[in-house]
Amino acid sequence: MKNKDFSLYTSKDILDYWKKKYKKVFNNTYSSFIGYELKMIKGLLESYGVFNILLSIDNCMSRGDNIIIKYFIDRIDQYLPDTKYPDIYLKIKLFGGTEELEKLKILEQLENRCFINPITIRDEKKIVSDLQKWVSENVVY
Repeated sequence: MKNKDFSLYTSKDILDYWKKKYKKVFNNTYSSFIGYELKMIKGLLESYGVFNILLSIDNCMSRGDNIIIKYFIDRIDQYLPDTKYPDIYLKIKLFGGTEELEKLKILEQLENRCFINPITIRDEKKIVSDLQKWVSENVVY
């Protein structure tokens, strides 16, 4: 079964992603006020983009924060990923194997260095290139 391209996600798709993650983490069905939550998610989409929102949901759930979407949206800054490559991060986290996840950890370390030098920049570009190539070859929509 093919997945829907993340860049085509709507507010409803993000709400469904939230519910799926919620069910997986808390072993409980998430009940919601669909119209109100869809409107709030639409505002997030316009401000942050789909990849940042999906990674933020993953961050929220991985922390075990059992909250409703309204509080998640109010606290979105706590969950936003600190990366220049949210699309790569999301796709590797969801579909990547051990080798790709290791490269992702190295990329994260390179991105968060305080002192950047030409070698760091070169290494970051190489890893990003490798991961982009892997995603384009292995993530099928």
